[in-house]
Amino acid sequence: MSIQIYVIIFALICIPVCLGLIVTFKSVKKKSSSDMSEDLLDQFIAYFGGKNNLVRAFVEGGRTKVTVTDTLICNFNKLKELGVTNIFISGNTIKMMCPFDTSKLVDYINQI
Repeated sequence: MSIQIYVIIFALICIPVCLGLIVTFKSVKKKSSSDMSEDLLDQFIAYFGGKNNLVRAFVEGGRTKVTVTDTLICNFNKLKELGVTNIFISGNTIKMMCPFDTSKLVDYINQI
């Protein structure tokens, strides 16, 4: 068999596999912010040290950033139990990755 036949067979196998992978990865989404219950919001607030410790919050790229008055009273271990990863503290700003959409959390913090 010539090389052209191998190329055609390879293309016939790879194209559907690649398309299947693309569709699969596109369908995997973060949980929506509507999945955040009031109880979960209250847990986040408590683990950030309470309402009086919160200054503001925003989302930048894929990270949620929360500015607090004092990082020492935040409970980072409890935040990790909620699924928060890649916690980075810079001054009074806590940068983190969450497994769900945090827009509801950010709005909640900024309204306090």
